[in-house]
This record gives sequence, C-alpha cells and structure tokens, in this order.
Amino acid sequence: GGVTSAPRPWPNTTDGIHAFLSFDSALTAAEIAANGSRWDFVRGASPSTVAAFRRANPAVALSAYIPFTRDMHAEQNLSWWQAHHPTWVVYQCDRTTPTYEFGDANVPLDIGNPAVVAYQLAYTSQMKGQGYDTISFDNFGTGNNFKACGTYAANGSWIQKWNGTHDDPLYTATVFWWLRHFSAGVRRQGLRLMPNFMLGGLAWNDSLVLQIGNLTDGVVSEGGFTDNSERLLLGERWEAIIRFMTNLQDQGK
Repeated sequence: GGVTSAPRPWPNTTDGIHAFLSFDSALTAAEIAANGSRWDFVRGASPSTVAAFRRANPAVALSAYIPFTRDMHAEQNLSWWQAHHPTWVVYQCDRTTPTYEFGDANVPLDIGNPAVVAYQLAYTSQMKGQGYDTISFDNFGTGNNFKACGTYAANGSWIQKWNGTHDDPLYTATVFWWLRHFSAGVRRQGLRLMPNFMLGGLAWNDSLVLQIGNLTDGVVSEGGFTDNSERLLLGERWEAIIRFMTNLQDQGK
C-alpha cells in the first residue's frame, strides 16, 4: 500500500544550538511539562510520556526505540523463540551459541528473513498508533560484529548463511537488504527512520555510508568525537565525522 500519512517535519534547527534527549525514563510528568520545550527530539521516548511531550512542545520529534538485529522484547527468551519461531534465531558457527549482543538477553534474529522484517514492521505500526513519528534503531553497523553464522531450518537442519567473520561481504549484503525493506516499510507507515550509526573506519563518502544516508532520515552517532569515551578523534577521523554530518544536513537530514 501507499504511505498512510506524511511524516511530521523535523523541527527547524537551522539557527543556534539545539538539544535532544536520549531517553526520558528518569523524567516525571511535571518535569516534562516544565522542560519539554527545551528538546527538539527525544530518541527513546516512553509510551507513557508521548502525550506529555506533545503538550509541552507540539513540534517535538518523538522516536520509538528498537534494537537492530535483536528482538525488541527481552522477556521472550531463547526457549520462547525456539518454541515459537526456531528458524528466526541466529547462531555463531558452533551452531549452538546465539549471537547475543552486549550481554543483553534479547534474542538475535535473522534480519535476512522477510518474516522477521514483517515482525519488526508490525511493532513499528503499533508505535505509530501510540503517537510516535520516528523509529530509532540501535547499534546499526555494516560488519558482522557478533559472529553471525547461520540458522536452523524447520526440519532442524543447519543453514549456514555467513562465515562468522567481521568483514563477511554476505553479511553486509544482508544488512542492506534489511535496511532497504525495513526503510520502505517504515516510510509506508508515515514514519521517519533514524539509526544509531558510527563511521568507525569508513570514509564519510564510502558507498555504504551514502546508502545509509539515502535510506534513512537522520543519524544518531552516540560515539561522538570520543569513540564512545575511549579516545579523542582527531585529524582525518574528526574531519570525516564533520563531512558526514554536513552531507546529511545538506540533504535535509
């Protein structure tokens, strides 16, 4: 189907320095009423605060947070997935260890499976109904950072899809297959799409980076200029981030 409604425009930030809020879980309703006009964008707004933010700042952009390759419902553990959708779970090359990320309990899902994309889009549709205008997906990257290797078929046989190494081109191809289909689905819902993405060692004008910009509506880069507080990024890496930011802004993102 076509777009159900056009996305809300981004707040106008062309003048001055503007603030955004990563998560609002520590805020009370009274604090939002008093301070909500300070933020142009809330990356991880809680469902219970959407209405309060809209009252405090009608132009605010509110994003629903979802992981990239992980189930958004942490309570659905591995046993649940193996019982309900065993073919969706991604394992390392030992064929036993799920590709968990950052120690989280969220089960890793096969982003190359159209059924997984449909599952994610059903969730984003729910978020649209709750008043969000943006979907922010976390920990997006082009590399196979968690050694994804394969899944199991319905008959229990192993299907190797990737080689488990960081620079596997088949995994990168799967990432962009997902991004194209997920982006199209989110935009049909009338929502904006924003990844948490850091350049790492990629050039600002690398073809992969340009594809990410073309398929999304803005970028959160939580590593900033300090590589996630590990070191100051100077010289060429600092310049690459500035050029990356400028290019996105030139495209109205």
